[in-house]
Amino acid sequence: MENNIKSQITDHTKLLTKLDLDSIRNIAQMAADCFLNGGKLYICGSALSGFIAQYAAAMLMNKCTLSRPPLPAIALRSDLSYIPLHDNATPCDTDIFEKQISALATGADIVWGFAADKSCETVVRALRIAAQNKIKTVGFVGIESDGIQGLCDVTISVAHESPIRVQEIHFAAVHLICDTIDTIIFSQS
Repeated sequence: MENNIKSQITDHTKLLTKLDLDSIRNIAQMAADCFLNGGKLYICGSALSGFIAQYAAAMLMNKCTLSRPPLPAIALRSDLSYIPLHDNATPCDTDIFEKQISALATGADIVWGFAADKSCETVVRALRIAAQNKIKTVGFVGIESDGIQGLCDVTISVAHESPIRVQEIHFAAVHLICDTIDTIIFSQS
Protein backbone atom coordinates (compact mmCIF):
# COMPACT_ATOMS: atom_id res chain seq x y z
CA MET A 1 0.00 0.00 0.00
CA GLU A 2 2.76 2.42 0.91
CA ASN A 3 4.51 1.77 -2.42
CA ASN A 4 1.28 2.58 -4.27
CA ILE A 5 0.97 5.89 -2.43
CA LYS A 6 4.60 6.76 -3.12
CA SER A 7 4.15 5.84 -6.78
CA GLN A 8 1.14 8.15 -7.07
CA ILE A 9 3.03 11.01 -5.43
CA THR A 10 5.95 10.42 -7.80
CA ASP A 11 3.62 10.43 -10.83
CA HIS A 12 1.96 13.63 -9.63
CA THR A 13 5.30 15.37 -9.04
CA LYS A 14 6.68 14.35 -12.45
CA LEU A 15 3.55 15.60 -14.21
CA LEU A 16 3.65 18.91 -12.34
CA THR A 17 7.24 19.54 -13.41
CA LYS A 18 6.21 18.96 -17.04
CA LEU A 19 3.59 21.72 -17.03
CA ASP A 20 4.34 24.19 -19.82
CA LEU A 21 5.02 27.48 -18.03
CA ASP A 22 4.72 29.47 -21.25
CA SER A 23 1.21 28.11 -21.72
CA ILE A 24 0.34 28.99 -18.10
CA ARG A 25 1.59 32.57 -18.67
CA ASN A 26 -0.15 32.86 -22.04
CA ILE A 27 -3.48 31.66 -20.68
CA ALA A 28 -3.26 33.99 -17.69
CA GLN A 29 -2.35 36.98 -19.88
CA MET A 30 -5.11 36.14 -22.36
CA ALA A 31 -7.66 35.98 -19.51
CA ALA A 32 -6.38 39.15 -17.84
CA ASP A 33 -6.61 41.04 -21.16
CA CYS A 34 -10.12 39.65 -21.64
CA PHE A 35 -11.25 40.84 -18.21
CA LEU A 36 -9.55 44.24 -18.53
CA ASN A 37 -11.34 44.77 -21.87
CA GLY A 38 -14.79 43.91 -20.53
CA GLY A 39 -14.95 40.29 -21.71
CA LYS A 40 -16.10 37.19 -19.90
CA LEU A 41 -14.63 33.74 -19.45
CA TYR A 42 -16.91 30.77 -20.17
CA ILE A 43 -15.69 27.45 -18.79
CA CYS A 44 -16.94 23.93 -19.51
CA GLY A 45 -15.83 20.42 -18.72
CA SER A 46 -16.92 16.91 -19.54
CA ALA A 47 -17.70 14.28 -16.91
CA LEU A 48 -15.77 14.95 -13.67
CA SER A 49 -13.81 17.70 -15.40
CA GLY A 50 -17.04 19.70 -15.17
CA PHE A 51 -16.26 20.10 -11.48
CA ILE A 52 -12.89 21.64 -12.38
CA ALA A 53 -14.73 24.07 -14.66
CA GLN A 54 -17.02 25.10 -11.81
CA TYR A 55 -14.06 25.36 -9.44
CA ALA A 56 -12.10 27.57 -11.86
CA ALA A 57 -15.08 29.89 -12.27
CA ALA A 58 -15.49 30.09 -8.49
CA MET A 59 -11.78 30.91 -8.03
CA LEU A 60 -12.09 33.80 -10.49
CA MET A 61 -15.47 35.01 -9.27
CA ASN A 62 -14.40 34.98 -5.63
CA LYS A 63 -10.66 35.05 -5.05
CA CYS A 64 -7.54 33.03 -5.56
CA THR A 65 -4.90 34.50 -3.29
CA LEU A 66 -5.80 38.21 -3.19
CA SER A 67 -8.86 39.92 -1.78
CA ARG A 68 -10.17 41.59 -4.90
CA PRO A 69 -13.32 42.34 -6.89
CA PRO A 70 -14.95 39.41 -8.70
CA LEU A 71 -13.92 38.56 -12.25
CA PRO A 72 -16.63 37.55 -14.78
CA ALA A 73 -16.12 33.80 -15.11
CA ILE A 74 -19.07 31.52 -15.80
CA ALA A 75 -19.11 27.72 -15.54
CA LEU A 76 -21.41 26.43 -18.25
CA ARG A 77 -24.15 23.97 -17.37
CA SER A 78 -24.13 25.19 -13.80
CA ASP A 79 -27.71 26.37 -14.30
CA LEU A 80 -29.32 23.00 -13.72
CA SER A 81 -32.76 24.26 -14.74
CA TYR A 82 -31.49 24.38 -18.32
CA ILE A 83 -30.82 20.65 -18.56
CA PRO A 84 -34.40 19.28 -18.22
CA LEU A 85 -35.69 21.98 -20.58
CA HIS A 86 -33.15 21.09 -23.23
CA ASP A 87 -34.66 20.17 -26.60
CA ASN A 88 -35.58 16.48 -26.53
CA ALA A 89 -34.92 16.24 -30.27
CA THR A 90 -31.15 16.57 -29.75
CA PRO A 91 -29.11 14.67 -27.20
CA CYS A 92 -28.28 16.86 -24.22
CA ASP A 93 -24.92 15.15 -23.96
CA THR A 94 -23.58 16.56 -27.22
CA ASP A 95 -24.67 20.16 -27.69
CA ILE A 96 -25.47 21.62 -24.28
CA PHE A 97 -22.25 23.70 -24.09
CA GLU A 98 -22.33 24.52 -27.81
CA LYS A 99 -25.77 26.13 -27.44
CA GLN A 100 -24.64 28.17 -24.44
CA ILE A 101 -21.55 29.44 -26.26
CA SER A 102 -23.64 30.28 -29.34
CA ALA A 103 -26.10 32.26 -27.24
CA LEU A 104 -23.76 33.99 -24.81
CA ALA A 105 -20.16 34.37 -25.96
CA THR A 106 -18.80 37.17 -28.13
CA GLY A 107 -15.44 37.94 -29.71
CA ALA A 108 -14.42 39.77 -26.52
CA ASP A 109 -14.71 36.56 -24.49
CA ILE A 110 -12.70 33.36 -23.98
CA VAL A 111 -13.85 29.75 -23.71
CA TRP A 112 -11.94 27.24 -21.60
CA GLY A 113 -12.67 23.54 -22.06
CA PHE A 114 -11.60 20.75 -19.68
CA ALA A 115 -11.45 17.10 -20.79
CA ALA A 116 -9.36 14.42 -19.12
CA ASP A 117 -10.49 11.50 -21.26
CA LYS A 118 -12.47 10.41 -24.31
CA SER A 119 -15.85 11.58 -22.98
CA CYS A 120 -15.41 15.09 -24.31
CA GLU A 121 -17.73 15.58 -27.32
CA THR A 122 -19.62 18.31 -25.45
CA VAL A 123 -16.39 20.22 -24.89
CA VAL A 124 -15.18 19.66 -28.47
CA ARG A 125 -18.43 21.10 -29.84
CA ALA A 126 -18.26 24.13 -27.53
CA LEU A 127 -14.67 24.88 -28.52
CA ARG A 128 -15.44 24.33 -32.20
CA ILE A 129 -18.33 26.82 -32.21
CA ALA A 130 -16.21 29.30 -30.27
CA ALA A 131 -13.33 28.99 -32.74
CA GLN A 132 -15.74 29.36 -35.69
CA ASN A 133 -17.04 32.57 -34.10
CA LYS A 134 -13.49 33.95 -33.59
CA ILE A 135 -13.68 33.55 -29.82
CA LYS A 136 -10.38 32.68 -28.14
CA THR A 137 -10.17 29.14 -26.82
CA VAL A 138 -8.11 27.27 -24.24
CA GLY A 139 -8.07 23.50 -23.83
CA PHE A 140 -7.07 21.52 -20.76
CA VAL A 141 -6.57 17.98 -22.03
CA GLY A 142 -5.24 14.51 -21.33
CA ILE A 143 -3.73 12.11 -23.83
CA GLU A 144 -7.12 10.62 -24.70
CA SER A 145 -8.94 13.91 -25.40
CA ASP A 146 -7.79 14.07 -29.01
CA GLY A 147 -10.34 16.34 -30.67
CA ILE A 148 -9.55 19.45 -28.64
CA GLN A 149 -5.98 20.59 -29.29
CA GLY A 150 -6.53 21.63 -32.89
CA LEU A 151 -9.42 23.86 -31.84
CA CYS A 152 -7.53 25.86 -29.22
CA ASP A 153 -5.32 28.91 -29.20
CA VAL A 154 -3.48 27.47 -26.19
CA THR A 155 -3.60 24.07 -24.48
CA ILE A 156 -2.46 22.54 -21.24
CA SER A 157 -1.79 18.92 -22.09
CA VAL A 158 -1.14 16.27 -19.44
CA ALA A 159 0.46 13.12 -20.86
CA HIS A 160 -0.95 10.46 -18.57
CA GLU A 161 -3.38 7.61 -19.18
CA SER A 162 -5.22 8.08 -15.87
CA PRO A 163 -7.98 10.72 -15.93
CA ILE A 164 -7.47 11.14 -12.18
CA ARG A 165 -3.82 12.17 -12.62
CA VAL A 166 -4.81 14.46 -15.51
CA GLN A 167 -7.45 16.16 -13.39
CA GLU A 168 -5.02 16.63 -10.49
CA ILE A 169 -2.67 18.50 -12.79
CA HIS A 170 -5.56 20.49 -14.30
CA PHE A 171 -6.43 21.63 -10.76
CA ALA A 172 -2.83 22.70 -10.20
CA ALA A 173 -2.80 24.56 -13.53
CA VAL A 174 -6.01 26.37 -12.56
CA HIS A 175 -4.38 27.53 -9.32
CA LEU A 176 -1.28 28.76 -11.14
CA ILE A 177 -3.31 30.53 -13.83
CA CYS A 178 -5.73 32.18 -11.40
CA ASP A 179 -2.89 33.38 -9.18
CA THR A 180 -1.09 34.79 -12.23
CA ILE A 181 -4.28 36.53 -13.42
CA ASP A 182 -4.62 38.15 -9.98
CA THR A 183 -1.00 39.29 -10.13
CA ILE A 184 -1.38 40.73 -13.65
CA ILE A 185 -4.59 42.63 -12.95
CA PHE A 186 -4.39 43.63 -9.32
CA SER A 187 -0.70 44.08 -8.53
CA GLN A 188 -0.58 46.89 -11.10
CA SER A 189 -3.33 48.93 -9.44
